[in-house]
Amino acid sequence: MSRLQCIAILGQNNAPLYLGVDPAVDGENTKWFFLAHGALDMVEEHSKQHTDQYLGLLMSIEDNAIYGYLTNTRIKFLLMLQQSEEPGPDADILPVFRAIYTAYTAYMANPFVDCNVHLLPGYDPEAGLATPRPCAPIQMQGGARPIESPLFAKRISEIAGWGARGDARVQEA
Repeated sequence: MSRLQCIAILGQNNAPLYLGVDPAVDGENTKWFFLAHGALDMVEEHSKQHTDQYLGLLMSIEDNAIYGYLTNTRIKFLLMLQQSEEPGPDADILPVFRAIYTAYTAYMANPFVDCNVHLLPGYDPEAGLATPRPCAPIQMQGGARPIESPLFAKRISEIAGWGARGDARVQEA
């Protein structure tokens, strides 16, 4: 498989939830946001033609090949690989998508994932919570909020083979 340069997770409304970039790749995140959003038309087109979640090679642009995966809940996973002479075999790419999907599912299944303890009534930073209560995911206008978990970023970095830096997450373009 060619070198994986970027992993993008986009929500149902195409808002970026997570953008992980190989630390060895120079440049701005703006390029990766552009490529991810440029591939969305191809995701829609391929999703009408495929019944499988794996959409395959969506497009090649500049020196990048972009592969797609669409969940039942319309969450989009995009892999951006350094373009090689031949497209990567699906047998190499599909396990990466499955590992990312598993990490995403584990993240979303965690009931404390978006727990902003400091916003709860009765929170005292000196004493902790006066009355513990479950946390509900905080929603942004128009969809889910970006994934900002260092543990999730670390897991994605391990899947991608970037090491355990865990420093990649969605940033404003």
